[in-house]
Amino acid sequence: MLDTLLPLIRKTQSPLSPERFHEAVNVIFHDVEANHYDAVHADMWSSLGRQLNLLSEDVSGMVAEGARLLDVGCGTGLSTQLLLDSSMGPKVSHATLADTSSRMIENAKRRARGWKIPFSVHCGSTSDIKDTFNVILICSVLHHIPNLSRFLTDISALQQPGGIIMHLQDPNGDWLMDNQYRERLSEFESTRPTPLNRKLLGMVPTAAKSWVKRILGMRNYIDEVNERLIQMKVVNKRMTEAEIWSVTDIHVDGLPYSVGKGISLRRMQDDLPDYRLVSARSYGFYGYLESELHGNFLQRERELIGQRALNGRYLAATWIKS
Repeated sequence: MLDTLLPLIRKTQSPLSPERFHEAVNVIFHDVEANHYDAVHADMWSSLGRQLNLLSEDVSGMVAEGARLLDVGCGTGLSTQLLLDSSMGPKVSHATLADTSSRMIENAKRRARGWKIPFSVHCGSTSDIKDTFNVILICSVLHHIPNLSRFLTDISALQQPGGIIMHLQDPNGDWLMDNQYRERLSEFESTRPTPLNRKLLGMVPTAAKSWVKRILGMRNYIDEVNERLIQMKVVNKRMTEAEIWSVTDIHVDGLPYSVGKGISLRRMQDDLPDYRLVSARSYGFYGYLESELHGNFLQRERELIGQRALNGRYLAATWIKS
């Protein structure tokens, strides 16, 4: 899976194996990004509340009072915050926030102190977690995971029958090449005054670079990532933004060294043999989140969400363990 990174490893003169290279770049990148994450990803959070509400409605009645929640790859805790604000929120009695980035965990702890439920944190891999959970939330995470089969096996071990998995904000691998989706994407991009950088297709906010430069001057967080990578002897030569995102977003299409196939719901069904798919949803039908759409594009986006069309940029789904 990580063989695609070998040319980049050689280019940066890294002494690490692909597995250790991927892990180190991910942790350092997200540690640096933690201080800017909420603002840089404001476009994402403005639309995900709607998606989490829909997913919560899809499993209405399947989640009992007193549910224990695990947020995998919790970041700054925003996805749990949005879930607690959804119709499922009153049923959650405890939240565990898990991430491999210690800085993300610190930010999540600050946010969680404002919640009305107790919480705990876990900095590290899900394979080290020993508890069980009624609901597992995985938001904007699956496309970062090289070995999805192993990851999903670890997730399954954290639930008893009746446990719910909710995931969203990943590239929709089964539909990325769908002709109708590509036509909608082309139609929307033709209305933009300046062509957008299509290599990331919305997975990385288009305004992120300029925004970070405004608050940090000429030294942006990509510069800081490179400095730390060199300091920690992960690389000996700097990487471009696209090269770094090739590592962190290993399943996102359009990046120079990523696998780039997106997340396949069909493949997940093979990797979750003990689960039944409750609902599959999609959004980003014009390739971008609602915050970047306008006029008829926004109206049509919401219509397609309401119709439960599946050929959008992003994938969302809920599962129940048999």
